[in-house]
Amino acid sequence: MRIASSSRIVCALVLISFLSLTWQPPGRRASAEQIAISISTYGGSLVTQADVMVGWSFIPQSHISITKLGWFDGSTPNNFVSYGNGLEAATQVGLWDFTSKALLASTTVKAGTASQLVGKFRYEPISPVALEPGRKYMIAGFLPYVPNLTNWRYLAQDWEGGPQLHAAVSYVTAYAPTHSSFGFPATYRSTFNLYDLGPNFMFVPEPSSVVLFFVGLTWLSVLCLRMSACRRVLSRH
Repeated sequence: MRIASSSRIVCALVLISFLSLTWQPPGRRASAEQIAISISTYGGSLVTQADVMVGWSFIPQSHISITKLGWFDGSTPNNFVSYGNGLEAATQVGLWDFTSKALLASTTVKAGTASQLVGKFRYEPISPVALEPGRKYMIAGFLPYVPNLTNWRYLAQDWEGGPQLHAAVSYVTAYAPTHSSFGFPATYRSTFNLYDLGPNFMFVPEPSSVVLFFVGLTWLSVLCLRMSACRRVLSRH
């Protein structure tokens, strides 16, 4: 009887610990989101006379789940960089697997100030996409050429040492090829150490190893409980 009672207690404690680690109140879930890249005040503009796809490739260093895609909200009134004034036009942003070129998610960051502003980027939510550590991915946005939309084409350009990358993200290289429509950008920039941070993303860490650990403990406790019940049945005979 003592063994069975102890097993029930262990099972209950493990289950409570598991739920406390994997569940958060709705009001706290957003606080767990992390920003892939934060930037300094330095910026630059992308001047083209054609449609372009602007983005950058990266490699996750741990299991992460992408929850939002965003676009840089900056402008240069009177040659002074300002942020958060709103986009002059909506911008379509996508996330691709680099090897297969498969589109994993996409959304449109709204014109003006309708999309959520976090730091110097505006974001729109997507259905969470789990990424594997060590695998290469691409994030990019489409900029069709429209005359006199200077703010919309303004990017956060920064050299090595400027952007602050999250430890879970490893930056690879920038892409800004001429592109007639929204799609995977196939040409990288030749400029050394230049970041073209039009797009950005937010993510949450995937606690897969912790979850599996506590699931295993829970099943182990259930197994102990069943073994205890079997002992009691056998002892009666």
